[in-house]
Amino acid sequence: MGNILKLQNLENLELLLFHYIPESLNIRDLSVFIKKYKDMEITFHFNGNISDDYKNQLDELIDEIIESEVHERLIRYDGQDEKKLKIMESRRKYDIKVFF
Repeated sequence: MGNILKLQNLENLELLLFHYIPESLNIRDLSVFIKKYKDMEITFHFNGNISDDYKNQLDELIDEIIESEVHERLIRYDGQDEKKLKIMESRRKYDIKVFF
């Protein structure tokens, strides 16, 4: 994610999807990325085998996203809080359910 943050012209993208993300993705880098590209719809779908500790870190980021009322951000992982997932899904511009 650190290398992706260094790329030029990402602000021209309207939609960015990442699937099957491993636990090795740094949550801090993910947070910076989400905050930096405010006009881009971003979806992160994590692997099914991430640890409980990593899920807790994702939950903290999800709470921050929901509380800040940032729209067009979606973080998905197996076993997450369905209510929070629905809130993030309701804030999307694009209907991307076909990708899941």
